This record gives sequence, C-alpha cells and structure tokens, in this order.
Amino acid sequence: MKKINQNVSAIEFLWLALYAFAGFSLELIQGLLGSFSQGISNLITAILWTIVSVGLIYLARTKFSFFILDDQPILKKQNHWAALCCVGIVIVLTTFGFGGFKPWIEFTSVGSLANYLLRILYYLAESLLILLAIVFAQRFADLKFTLPEWLPAGGVFLAITWGLIHFFLQGFSGGLYAIAFSLLAGMLYLFLKKDFRWSYLYIALAFIL
Repeated sequence: MKKINQNVSAIEFLWLALYAFAGFSLELIQGLLGSFSQGISNLITAILWTIVSVGLIYLARTKFSFFILDDQPILKKQNHWAALCCVGIVIVLTTFGFGGFKPWIEFTSVGSLANYLLRILYYLAESLLILLAIVFAQRFADLKFTLPEWLPAGGVFLAITWGLIHFFLQGFSGGLYAIAFSLLAGMLYLFLKKDFRWSYLYIALAFIL
C-alpha cells in the first residue's frame, strides 16, 4: 500500500497532474532551439519528457510520501482482459484514423529503422507522462471527492487537458481520438487496480500500436 502523508492537501496532487500536463509543452519549446530532423526531434522530446516524469515521481515520493510503484495489487485474469479490451478499442480507433495498421504506416514513412525506433522511444516517454497525469489526477479526486470506484477521474482530467488541446494541434478528428484515448487509459488504470507497472505497459502498447 502507498504510505500517504495525511497532512498533504489533495490539491497538491492536482498540481502534480497539471505539472505533468505542462510537461507536454516541452515538445513545442524544443522546436525553438533549432531545426532538427524528425528523429532527433523525437529523441530530444523523449529525453525532456523523461526528465519531467522522473522529477515528478521524485517530488511525489520525497515531498508527499507518495511512491507510484508501492502498490502491487493481486490482479486476476479479468483485470487483464478488461485492460486488453481498452487497448483493443484504441487500436481499432488508431487503425481507422491512420487508414491502416499504424506501426507499418509509420515505419514506411519515417525513412529508416533508426528513425522508427526513435519514434517508439518518443511514444514510451509520452505514455509515461500520460500515465502520471492520470495517476496524480485520480489521487486528487480520490482524496477530494467521494466518487464511484469505476469513475476514471484521472482519464477525465487527461481528456480535458491533453485531449482538448489536440483539437488545436491535430484538428477535430485528432481531438476526438485524444479524448477517447484519455478516457480509455483512465479506465484501464482502474481496471488494473491502479497498478502503475501494468498500466504503463498496456498504455504504451496501445500508443505504439
């Protein structure tokens, strides 16, 4: 079980979630540093996002006694099947949006295996930041409100932040996809009883595929 500092206000976790959301903006900021190839840009962004993620994990643990890896619940087959259903829905939506199997389309478009692997690294870093936003927002909601256990408050937070911003970045269809992904990722986290390790694995898998 996570050892939570009872003196920590719920609002602190909302701030952590907002910091995670703000971390996504580093992708735009690094573009101001200069013009890079897509592969190098993905690498720089992945490094920046990973630094932010590690910093938030460290801050949550040292200042708020909240370590995301403490919880290791016993998961049953139905927990994994429910999570896989979420992943499957995301893959269907992604395939529809890309007009084909996403990994193959991206692999054939980036020009080389090295660039594709850097794209995967980018997705892994983004998945980590996404999950942190969900975890901290869910913790805030759990402490602040009395909500049904099935309500993905973390996913809702991600949808109204990271999800909505995609309407401006990727248009209407991109925004709808990001909102759907956010809600499904939040549901997945709850299906897996807030197990960070498994949640990250499934969310990253859904993102890559």
